[in-house]
Amino acid sequence: MKKSMKKLPLWCGALLICCVLTFLGMPKEVRAADGTLSLNKTKNITNEELGKRVYAFRVPNTGNFTVTVKNTNPTGNERLKLSLYDSNNKKIIPEVAGTTFSLPTYSSKGNRTYYLKVENDYYAWRASFDIKVSYKTTKNWEAENNNTSKTANKITAKKDWYGMLNGTADDCDYYKIKLNGKRKVTINFGPAEVDGEQHAWKVSLMNSKNESKQIFYGSTRQTYQAYLNKGTYYLKVENVYSAVNVKYKLRYTEKQLNIKKPTITGVGGTAHNEFFGTNYTDIYVKLKNSGDCQGYYVKVAKKKNMNGNLAKETILFNNGNSRKKVTLTTRFSILRKYYVQVRGFVQDPFGHKIYGNYSKVKTATMKKSVYNKYRKKISY
Repeated sequence: MKKSMKKLPLWCGALLICCVLTFLGMPKEVRAADGTLSLNKTKNITNEELGKRVYAFRVPNTGNFTVTVKNTNPTGNERLKLSLYDSNNKKIIPEVAGTTFSLPTYSSKGNRTYYLKVENDYYAWRASFDIKVSYKTTKNWEAENNNTSKTANKITAKKDWYGMLNGTADDCDYYKIKLNGKRKVTINFGPAEVDGEQHAWKVSLMNSKNESKQIFYGSTRQTYQAYLNKGTYYLKVENVYSAVNVKYKLRYTEKQLNIKKPTITGVGGTAHNEFFGTNYTDIYVKLKNSGDCQGYYVKVAKKKNMNGNLAKETILFNNGNSRKKVTLTTRFSILRKYYVQVRGFVQDPFGHKIYGNYSKVKTATMKKSVYNKYRKKISY
């Protein structure tokens, strides 16, 4: 009996500590909740003088909700002020005031609790107001909180997706795209409806290494095409100007990236004898290629197994180079025979190259008359 009496204060102390920690850990607005709101049902309230009330409601599934308030007196000018908080006491929709008005639409993940703060704004005490949370489930909308890559909404191709930035300073929307192979991706973004206003967004494409590329900026509907390797990518949507509470539309499609193995149809060059007796040759490569390609990676070697490296060059299609012919910048010693191999590549938005397979090795042999003309003037 004495042992039990000694343990009792310890149990009571532990219980008291748990209760205190739980209470302190709960957001202030949660503790102050004055009742609940049922979804899609009207609740009539009358605020006390200079009063403030907090009502809780729960969203069962992913969906959109809008809170509306209406002064029941058709001629009344009494005003209420509403703001919305999540269960962590973070304000997610700033104060909106009026006699009859709505909060901006908010897109929520399922199984979330929210808290609506209702305050007097202008002579609203003892006035009657109707409050309603209009809710509907969605399958193609963003779901908050998706402000980071870790909480990004996963989206799929060939489907329209919608979102809306709220008025908080840190709000942005992240979407996650997963590609199961090398892909050519087309991304479309813009306002869901053209209303004549100058809303402006910024959209960035990010990879799993947190490298970023801005792909949209402005108020019009735009299209961006990118070559992407297998992996996970993110789209980040931000407000630039007046894009808060404005619905936007996002869509992407993907196609197999087809970097075909090129065929070398010819190798040639020109031998040179400069003023000081330096002999060299330049090399060009003719190719046949019908796949996706923005440039070639060219190897030149002394041996057919591509050992004995003479040159390795990355060549983009510019400065006279094209899909059909590229000229190397390397100056080569006068050789009777050498070997060439080529593969195509494209670049992703972050500057990384995505390569295809190498061509077959092509043997290049200099004409004997040309070789004999220069070989006595050079030493190997």
